[in-house]
Amino acid sequence: MITSYTQLKDALREVEIEFGAVSPQTRMQVLQDDGTHRHMRFEPPTASRRWEVVTWPGAVLLTGARGTWLFDRVGTDDVLPLMRPDHDAAHIDPIAWEFRLGAAGAESDTRTMEYIYDQEKAVDLVREAIAARAELKKRPDIVEDADNWIFSAVDTDLNTEIGLRTALARFEGQFESDYGPDLFPVDQWELYECRYAYGYLWACVALPWALKQYEDAKVSV
Repeated sequence: MITSYTQLKDALREVEIEFGAVSPQTRMQVLQDDGTHRHMRFEPPTASRRWEVVTWPGAVLLTGARGTWLFDRVGTDDVLPLMRPDHDAAHIDPIAWEFRLGAAGAESDTRTMEYIYDQEKAVDLVREAIAARAELKKRPDIVEDADNWIFSAVDTDLNTEIGLRTALARFEGQFESDYGPDLFPVDQWELYECRYAYGYLWACVALPWALKQYEDAKVSV
């Protein structure tokens, strides 16, 4: 399942809140300022979270604890003005800027999406399969057996796909003669949610903020 626009906005809001909690204490150091060739270093309260922004004609690179993100498909020499978000938003558009990411390489992340195992959905699918088999076989007792062997067993781990498959295989092996084979069509289930990677959304929030710090510093000089 691909992230919906509502989920994307919620995820961005979470990133904005976290970023906003440390940005007032983040210090900027300009290491290079030569036309479109710029290099800024940003030091948050936690030293291990340091990050840097480098620009050159037609490209901007953000690198640090949240990954390395190179945008070089922008069609203009000076990239920084393009990072001004529309309508006073606190971030650049992740959907639009995804197409400006550079080609895959050792120096840049290109995986803007990540797949997260959805335990809640997995449990719902298991319960649906049990209910369907109970109806098919006219065996309501399967519900109690599933509670004892899958949902309440102390050695059951449904937090991962491996744990889920292990628990279901054990149940099928124990009760196949009672309830029939192929009870859980796990290979047909969508167990993962596809969403924008946190590091990519963080870059979308951090870059326009970095631009503002740089421009404010230029004005004050």
